[in-house]
Amino acid sequence: MNKLTAFFTKEKRQAFFIHLGISLGIFLVLLYFILVYWYPHPLFTTDGGWQGIRLIAFVDIILGPLLTLVVYKKAKPRLVLDLTIIAVIQLSALVSGTWVVYSEHPTLVVFIEDHFKPITAYQVNEAGVTADAVKQLSKHHPPIAFLDLPNEADAMQALLKKLIAEQRPLSLVGELYRPLTESNMEKIRHAAVDMDSALKDRPEDMAKYQHYKKQNVDTVNDVIYIPLHSRYIYSMAVVDRNTLRLVDVLDILVNPKNTADESNDKQLSVQAQFF
Repeated sequence: MNKLTAFFTKEKRQAFFIHLGISLGIFLVLLYFILVYWYPHPLFTTDGGWQGIRLIAFVDIILGPLLTLVVYKKAKPRLVLDLTIIAVIQLSALVSGTWVVYSEHPTLVVFIEDHFKPITAYQVNEAGVTADAVKQLSKHHPPIAFLDLPNEADAMQALLKKLIAEQRPLSLVGELYRPLTESNMEKIRHAAVDMDSALKDRPEDMAKYQHYKKQNVDTVNDVIYIPLHSRYIYSMAVVDRNTLRLVDVLDILVNPKNTADESNDKQLSVQAQFF
């Protein structure tokens, strides 16, 4: 007990809490950007928002202050050097962790035939689309794009062969991204899933769906439900019927509906995004 008391001196505790306070301030600023700009609702839970917060919290709140607690001693020789080294380590780790969180945040949501797929910042670059071009696709945050697949069988086959040769997923064919025109929006609405029919033989998921409707009784008639294929979970996006803004997500997986005129080529095109 005496050794423990001797270790946690008043000076050590003061240094620890000062460092912790500074780190918390930095963390709160980054948390604001994560919640508001980088991982806005409802994509925070589906595309790595929690994972990003945990990474930054460990680096910023835990790593630095703990190192200060260990090395701090008021009369210690080269104390300033030790604290400087800790600051450099913490800052380097924080910058690296923040860059990872930023580069993996959903910058765009693409509608691919029958579902939405969030695209990260680094994937947008891989798709060959500039930041200015992304902003022109829609006024939503993040913007929504429509993937304009060829209707002709020959053109679809040619596209698939090209993607296979390039080892490029369908979701990153940036040259096929189109803005949310009224025509494209109507095609997206056509992909909406009839939840009552889809869940009639799934009582647990039906209970989740009914609970959501009870909690949102004022807006339940203003939304549609479209599959959302995110990095961490597949779920159902709750989408504003008029604007197609993503309102919420339901932790329910429903296979996209099959329309009568869906061709085999279109089915293959959807599979192509997963290689």
